[in-house]
Amino acid sequence: ATVGLPRAHEITLKSSFPNAVVADRDNANQRDYAKSIVVDLNGTKAAQAASIAKTLGFTVSALPQGETASSGAEFLIILGEDAM
Repeated sequence: ATVGLPRAHEITLKSSFPNAVVADRDNANQRDYAKSIVVDLNGTKAAQAASIAKTLGFTVSALPQGETASSGAEFLIILGEDAM
C-alpha cells in the first residue's frame, strides 16, 4: 500500500466538490481491484457518481459483492491498482 495515497485523492475530491465529506477511510474487503471505482450506494445519484469518477479518473460501478460502506454514505470509492 502507498501511504498517503487516499489523502491525495481526498484533496482532489474536495477541491472539485467542496461539500464532500469523507466519512471513513478503510481497506476494501477484497484487495486485488485492478481499477478504481466510484459506487452510487443509493442508486439515485448516477450523475454525481459519474462526475466524481471523471474528476478522479475512475469508473462508476455497482457495489462489488462482499463490500460494505459506512452507514449514511452516499458514495463509496475503492482504489484499485491503477491508482497506485
